[in-house]
Amino acid sequence: MELKFEKAEGQSKEGGSWKMTAPVAEELDATKVARLVDLLKKVDASRFVAPVAKAPEYGLDQPSITLTMTSRAKPGTGGEPAAYKLLLADKDGKLYALVDGEPLIFEMGRGLVEFLEKPMGKEPWGKFDQDRASVVELFGPDIKLDFVRAGKEWTAENAPDFKTNSSRVTWYLGDLAGADAAKIVAYAAKDLAAYGLDKPQWRVHVKGLGFDKTFLVSDKGPTPDKYATIEGSARVVVLDASTVARIAKDKSNFNAGQQ
Repeated sequence: MELKFEKAEGQSKEGGSWKMTAPVAEELDATKVARLVDLLKKVDASRFVAPVAKAPEYGLDQPSITLTMTSRAKPGTGGEPAAYKLLLADKDGKLYALVDGEPLIFEMGRGLVEFLEKPMGKEPWGKFDQDRASVVELFGPDIKLDFVRAGKEWTAENAPDFKTNSSRVTWYLGDLAGADAAKIVAYAAKDLAAYGLDKPQWRVHVKGLGFDKTFLVSDKGPTPDKYATIEGSARVVVLDASTVARIAKDKSNFNAGQQ
């Protein structure tokens, strides 16, 4: 996996906006990137193992992660972009690393890799404008309801006798829009079946002015957490158990008898 981060041109060292340019284009949370930069400053070799010429022996000719961070020079200064490139490879249960331009391969701990697995986007994973939602379709083990909105009221279109608690639908939309990933498993998964997302346990379709999203949640994952994706994104994430619980509601949750 190749990760590329770029600071916007003309930003100071102390702050500024960052974006990811690979494997996807995404605006990043500057605070989270600052934490990443801090971790990179503290990257420490537990031991040096070999000169750079032996990179293939440690899997660094085909690294599992390549991290590049580029900071553009301020306009008019005549400076060159500053780039930092780190190659990481898992081999025989150990993590080996190489900083581009440095002469030695070293072994290091997994704290940086674990941080890179966490989302650093500016917006939560589930982000959409909940106030503009007009359709919510839920399909799960104990629910199959299609809600439509008229004004502030929601009704179950496919179940005319179901008395809908509109406040519950609104609260649900808030939980869904604010849902964030605990971990990113793949930015561009080629096989959703490997995560049980070809036949998800939960499918939630939300549509409104300017957006149309379908959330898929698997019955698989690092228990009690579950794999999830937004249809069409190919990004597979892990949702923690508490987030799954807010999404995986049964039919009774939306009944007008609930307060």
